Amino acid sequence: MAKFKAIRLSEIRSGVVLGSPICDSQGNRLLEGGVEVTDAWLKRLNRRGVRAVVVNEADISLATGGATATDQRAASDAKSRSPAAAPASSAAAASLSRHELPPGEPFAQCITRPGAVPYEPRTVQRFANEFRANVQSMVPVLSSLAADRTADLSVVSEVTSGSLDLAIEDFDLFAGYSANLGTGDYPSRHSIHVAMLAMSMGINMQLDVAALEELAIGCLVHDIGMLRLSESTLEQRGELGLESDSALAKHPALTMTILLKQGAADFAKSSLMVAYQMHERCNGGGYPCGTCAAEIHFLAKIAAVADMFVELITPLPRRPALLPHRAVRKILDEVKRRALDADAVRALLDTLSVYPIGSFVELSDHRLAKVIRATKGEHVSPIVEIQDAAVPGGEPLVLDLAADDEFRVTKAVAQPESVTV
Repeated sequence: MAKFKAIRLSEIRSGVVLGSPICDSQGNRLLEGGVEVTDAWLKRLNRRGVRAVVVNEADISLATGGATATDQRAASDAKSRSPAAAPASSAAAASLSRHELPPGEPFAQCITRPGAVPYEPRTVQRFANEFRANVQSMVPVLSSLAADRTADLSVVSEVTSGSLDLAIEDFDLFAGYSANLGTGDYPSRHSIHVAMLAMSMGINMQLDVAALEELAIGCLVHDIGMLRLSESTLEQRGELGLESDSALAKHPALTMTILLKQGAADFAKSSLMVAYQMHERCNGGGYPCGTCAAEIHFLAKIAAVADMFVELITPLPRRPALLPHRAVRKILDEVKRRALDADAVRALLDTLSVYPIGSFVELSDHRLAKVIRATKGEHVSPIVEIQDAAVPGGEPLVLDLAADDEFRVTKAVAQPESVTV
């Protein structure tokens, strides 16, 4: 039987890959076995106040002084090429790690889609912890920038880097967080939802690491200017077709001014363009400049779709939240009006499906199901988890509707009050 031991976080080396999970003192998994320890992950734990972790005793020498992931890959290179080599058993073990992916290559090469399997409960809990930590990390950054105070901009990069690690571990769970909305901490929480969805869409659009990071950074800082607006102005949030001279429509320019003044000019130009142009529309109907498609940065077109989806499913003072399915339908209407980029919207469907991950549906046999995964190209046939049903062993019953002709989605439904997401 495996024995586990607590060690100081400071003893763990960046770049190692342990065979067993790293846990906190309560047994919650902080990192799955087979996933590389990164500098960003170590920094996130330090920010959360984690000073000690629990590891398998068999992994201690590797964790504290053993070979890094690069060393391990080199040592096992011949074995990995052997026809007899066994495939990785963990869904987190993708074909390439983020750190060995050649520059310019699609980050999607690092993603393994697990198919019709439920989420691992410990992974769900750890994702929730990471999300809360990221929100709390961004709150002082955004508020400091808006108040013309010095902010630790490295936090923005750390949140972005850590998000890519989460996407590798469970892409659908990561993408679905865009619809797992909470309340408060605006604009930090909203911006992280938008960034996670935009990154997920970008992965499906075959973007490389650099482009994904630039996209995410722009999303994370895009609403700083909102913090300088009055409460009455903020109540206009969610209104489509704002006049370009309205107070709310000026917030992207405020954001850009703040970023350039506070030294965020060190961000890539494309990140600044995402923050500035996210609310522009391809038909010239957006703001702050009424720019048309040819002059809108391609990353800003992705961010625009992600931001609209998150905004539509968020309850706001002047309108209730839409069901995620209705939000997708609204976005498809915007494509018909040539307001949104068709390729970006297709990526949204590939990422979340027409019945978005995290939402609830009724099947053709009248059973209630929760959408847990999307299948690229099968936009109306997601992977669902049947509610109030289980197979032997306690595992939830999961159906891949793209592979099962017997069942289909008949309608989207609101989350039942008895269900806790």
